[in-house]
Amino acid sequence: MERRADGRVVLVRVEGELDLSTVGVLAAGLDEGLAEATASGVSLLVVDLGATTFLGSVAMTRLIVARDDAAALGVDLGVVASPGGIVARALEVAGMNQVFPIERTLDWLLRVLPRPRS
Repeated sequence: MERRADGRVVLVRVEGELDLSTVGVLAAGLDEGLAEATASGVSLLVVDLGATTFLGSVAMTRLIVARDDAAALGVDLGVVASPGGIVARALEVAGMNQVFPIERTLDWLLRVLPRPRS
């Protein structure tokens, strides 16, 4: 798990498998990222799943919870996942692309999301 902030975005990068045994690590990273975003006035939390090799349903549920928590605090949530990869495909099959934006890179995601609030 890696987190970084650059003034516009807080990025939470996740590697490996996300399933029942590892969802706690994801939850902690998302909670910390959201706290960092709200404390610093950043309006975008991005979850980078580019190095994630498996995404179980419990992890997808935790992403929805994070999206709801972020929205309640005025923060947008977006996901980066490699197109055609197993994680992107799992998100699409589950309809997650209707819940939050999923793009191939952070740059692509920044193009589709609203501009930062002033």
